[in-house]
Amino acid sequence: MSPPSLLDFFGYVFFFPGLMTGPACDFAEYKRWVTLTMFDVKVPDPKSTTGGTKRRRKIPHSGIPATIKLVEGTLWLAAHATFSPWFFPEFMLSDNFLQYSFVKRQFSTRRALPNG
Repeated sequence: MSPPSLLDFFGYVFFFPGLMTGPACDFAEYKRWVTLTMFDVKVPDPKSTTGGTKRRRKIPHSGIPATIKLVEGTLWLAAHATFSPWFFPEFMLSDNFLQYSFVKRQFSTRRALPNG
C-alpha cells in the first residue's frame, strides 16, 4: 500500500469533526468516506447466470437526523429563554454565593438571592 498524498494527509489532519480533539477515525475509514466507497453495497445481479453481484451505492438519507437536531436545538433555545431569568451569574460569581452550603449552591435560583 502506498502512502497517502500530502493533500489527502492534510485533509485527514484538518478534517472538521476531529480538528479540536484529534482524529475520530483511522485514515482508511476517512479515505473510504471521502471517496464514498463506504456506501457501496453488493447486490445480487439477476441477469447474471453465474450468480455474480453488482455494486450499488446506498447513501443514507440525512433529512430525519437533521430535523431531529433542529427540533432539539429549538427546545434548548426555548429552555434557555424560559429559565435564564431565574439564574443570576453576577451573584453566583460573587463572594456572598460561596457562603451558602454546597446543596443550596447546586439548586440556587431566584430564592438564593439575599433579597429574594
